Amino acid sequence: MEKAYAKLHGTYEMLHGGQMNECLVDLTGGVSEKFYFKAPETAESIESGQFWKELKKYHAQGFLLGCANTVKDENNNLEDGMGNSGILYNHAYGIQDIREMDDKLQLIRIRNPWGHGEWTGKFADEDEAWDDHKGLKEKLNYMFKNDGNWWMRFDDFCAHFNKLYLCKIFPATYAQYAIPGEWTGNFAGGPYPFELESDETKDVPVKNDTNYRWFNNPQFRLSV
Repeated sequence: MEKAYAKLHGTYEMLHGGQMNECLVDLTGGVSEKFYFKAPETAESIESGQFWKELKKYHAQGFLLGCANTVKDENNNLEDGMGNSGILYNHAYGIQDIREMDDKLQLIRIRNPWGHGEWTGKFADEDEAWDDHKGLKEKLNYMFKNDGNWWMRFDDFCAHFNKLYLCKIFPATYAQYAIPGEWTGNFAGGPYPFELESDETKDVPVKNDTNYRWFNNPQFRLSV
């Protein structure tokens, strides 16, 4: 699948970085959303516990979930490196499972697509927190090994990641109508001018693309 996606975009190099939510839409045909944890409405939802409830609902519905810790320098460029608990900056992670145990312990299972490099904080492999919850590892059917998979508490998740990506997959009961088309010649205006969210700019001046040729792209008028 990665090879096909690289051919679509021309080279593997073109797949470096990018927007996780756009990729999920390309691969599934679903509808994506992005949550920035420092945005006031998201921060309030996390604090009230509503965000956790929504996450459990999304997972139960079979939606795709991913996360990242976006870190930029004073010039608004993405930084390399990682935090003190093994989470890489500006790296795409997948969310595999979400569980709330009988003792109200809220856990999220994260996957590093590289297959190595893991979280080193609470509930990391071999962490003593597992000893405080006898039988938890068996309930989760989890094994300690360096495979890029780990469990972490929801509180730690919110502290060490700052973005969550959601892709809603339409159930089979939905009706779908597709129209074939392509961007060619004068009708290839490119994407809509990209604008950073106000919560992500940190007051750094951002020069937006002012080429409005995107308006030449094929358009469809819908009557619902």
